[in-house]
Amino acid sequence: MTNIYILDINGKPLMPCHNGAFVRCRLKNKEAKVVKRKPFTVQLMYEVKNNYKQDIYLGVDAGYKYIGFSASTSNQELFSGELEQDCGMVERNKERRMCRRQRRSRLRYRKARFNNRKAGKPQGWTAPSLQRKRDTHLRFIMMLSSIMPITDINVEIGLFDPALMKATAEGRTIKGADYQHGEAEGFENMKSYIRYRDSYTCQNPDCKCHKMKKEDREKLKLHVHHIGYYKHDRSSRPGNLITLCELSHTPETHQPGNLLYGWKPKMKSLRETAFMNTVRKEIVDTLKAVYPDKTVRYTYGYKTNLTRRDWHVPKSHHDDAFCIAGQYSLKRAETVYFNQQRRNNRSLENFHDAKYIDSRDGKRKTGKELYCGRNTKNKNFNKKNSHQYRSKKVSRGKRNIRKQHYKYQPNDIVVFEGQKYKIRGSHCKGSRVILDTKKSVSVKKIHILKHCSGIC
Repeated sequence: MTNIYILDINGKPLMPCHNGAFVRCRLKNKEAKVVKRKPFTVQLMYEVKNNYKQDIYLGVDAGYKYIGFSASTSNQELFSGELEQDCGMVERNKERRMCRRQRRSRLRYRKARFNNRKAGKPQGWTAPSLQRKRDTHLRFIMMLSSIMPITDINVEIGLFDPALMKATAEGRTIKGADYQHGEAEGFENMKSYIRYRDSYTCQNPDCKCHKMKKEDREKLKLHVHHIGYYKHDRSSRPGNLITLCELSHTPETHQPGNLLYGWKPKMKSLRETAFMNTVRKEIVDTLKAVYPDKTVRYTYGYKTNLTRRDWHVPKSHHDDAFCIAGQYSLKRAETVYFNQQRRNNRSLENFHDAKYIDSRDGKRKTGKELYCGRNTKNKNFNKKNSHQYRSKKVSRGKRNIRKQHYKYQPNDIVVFEGQKYKIRGSHCKGSRVILDTKKSVSVKKIHILKHCSGIC
């Protein structure tokens, strides 16, 4: 069942309706206007006499990547939604920090900066990536409260014990002083512990070093490798680190389809648990301060699990939110899916590597894949030289530098010849756009329907 959300002439939310003919006639007679397309919301342009409202219960399944929302009355579900958050902010912050450090190191005769730093973090400080996810939860709840007269908000939070979860996954028990004594206790740093744990040997069973003499094997340098690097998991927890020798730890083995790409850590990342432990109470406390006239509560996952079993509801984020709301009904709303994307890309330059034909198999490969194998001047990697297999150059390398911001951005919704399309990108210096049907059209033949930035 699809609902249409109604606002009165003053912008206050009314009860949603599913009568499309009523809304269509009001729009045709200029008695209403569209204020939001997702979810579809209209505002009436005349006074409403009978302003009857029911109690609406909002359930929120908070999460690190996916958030579930469900608004229900005692008779039916009015809204069902699922939001997929953008999880690339941590990597972008790392890249920005790296580029800034390189840029500053290239300045000659720069006076050292040392006396302009704060001694500690201010009270209430949260990491930027976690703060953004917390604000995303709050912003979406506020958006739903602006289109529906919600009276009750119930948020599922969780309190996790990372040390206990880690010990359980490894099949051991933890108690008392074990919380103060970590795995790397007694070692200089984490690298020293990982090398000791792996007996100072390469953990690649197919490595050539295992067939070498002991004297030659001991001359090889050992590296501590992040197993989940390919999925941006560079946390330095012991379960994500492994010892490899210099024969196995090369740029070539890090490429897709090679040795190190696709390895799975023994234990998954605890990033989601850290997020929930940090912001679990902040979301509820902020909602209580913003909506003093609403009932704001929190619940735990085990209660949601029991409710889902009693109601025979499948496992999903929006179904969990339906159980969290606590109003059982057979009239379910159609689920609306949202995505969060960046509002602006501040990276002005992109590099495209040259393409070559590999003489060994005839496939197209980048110059990075067919490189000479030398990355430091104190090593001899002549045996790993792949430069000799470059046969025909298919395309040359190039740098693309953006010099202006175009009006039409990816995922914007436009109208072309009476039909709605999504934009994939711009070209020809912004004079043409590529639609989701891969058709290139002039910007003079389209008009914008919605700019998709942020949550769309």
